[in-house]
Amino acid sequence: MDIVKRYIFILSFIINFFIILWLLNTYFFNNTLILTKNNIIKLGKDNLLPHQIAIVMVNEEYSLPKYVQAIRSVWCYSLQYNYTFVILNEYRNPELSINCNQKDFMFRRHCLISNFGQKNEDKIKYIVFIDGDMGVVNPLHRLEEYLPKNEEEIFFCDRIFNYEIMAGSYIIRNNLYTRNFINYFADYEYKMPKKNGGRDNVALQAVFLDLVGPTNYVEKYKQCLHIYNIAVGFEQNMMFVSCMRNILSLLDETPNNLDYQTYDKGKIKILRKLSPKRWARDTDLTNWSFCENDFMLHGWKRHIIDKENKEFLKEFNPTKKLCKSSNFFEVWKYTLLSKVSCKETNELIVKWVEDAYKRHLNDLNSSKKLLLYNKLTLSTS
Repeated sequence: MDIVKRYIFILSFIINFFIILWLLNTYFFNNTLILTKNNIIKLGKDNLLPHQIAIVMVNEEYSLPKYVQAIRSVWCYSLQYNYTFVILNEYRNPELSINCNQKDFMFRRHCLISNFGQKNEDKIKYIVFIDGDMGVVNPLHRLEEYLPKNEEEIFFCDRIFNYEIMAGSYIIRNNLYTRNFINYFADYEYKMPKKNGGRDNVALQAVFLDLVGPTNYVEKYKQCLHIYNIAVGFEQNMMFVSCMRNILSLLDETPNNLDYQTYDKGKIKILRKLSPKRWARDTDLTNWSFCENDFMLHGWKRHIIDKENKEFLKEFNPTKKLCKSSNFFEVWKYTLLSKVSCKETNELIVKWVEDAYKRHLNDLNSSKKLLLYNKLTLSTS
């Protein structure tokens, strides 16, 4: 009996020893998030306090009432976890817009973000930029789950229903490298074809190719730019988007990774359509329902919510006291059919992904026809 007890004791000691080793390794070397007693988070090599993460919206002042429910949800969420939340625009932050001369607000907003990052580089380590109509649907997720780690600097997301890179939300480590990227993005307004009606959501594909370098596919790149120059309307702009994304897929440093595409030696990543690492998606892909895996949803405009009584039982209007309390989740009172199983939402999303791929292939084929037609037209004129 003593031998059995001794054996159990030794076995228990060995197991506990390896558990301790694993925890130490996780804390010092891995990317796992560890909350310590003073609320400092270990994220890769960074010691990070929650207020050093900024959620940033850039909205024109007159438009703020349209996004009140989205704004309040992010405000309440930020209070609970002590994140920094700011809304930027020229009216509120004239000092940040002094060199932002882009005519189109959709480009100018990226300039404001870059300037905000530079002004607060000693205070803010990460910036989570989100569209004004992007709200927190599930506040049980923490931003730290989604931040860049190790060599990663910038995260973008694939748009689910088409082949755009989402321009309305990205996460950056606040440093010179990422601010230069965002500045180049803002200034691409000056390089856009003058007659093209696409905005930053279309231009972003060209920004990527310019900055990661199309050196191995110069001719394909020139053909894509030619489509951009002659494109008129949404459909032809989507041909340009597919053309550029085709090159980006060839330049991907991690082509077999199911979660993301990778560029510039791991510094830039685009999260794929079905990646669990995504922090946001469009609301209407699942008819305004969500599951526990969702964090933020895009498309929360007040007139739609008021008209269709979507998501919440009543207007989202929490108090500061409640948002800071342990009962903060009571603010998120959903309508009966809003929260569903992840199996239900995934089935709907997969259909959108499949449809997007079919249209992507069709757009690639159409882009070749457009180039040929344009070439024939020029040769006969």
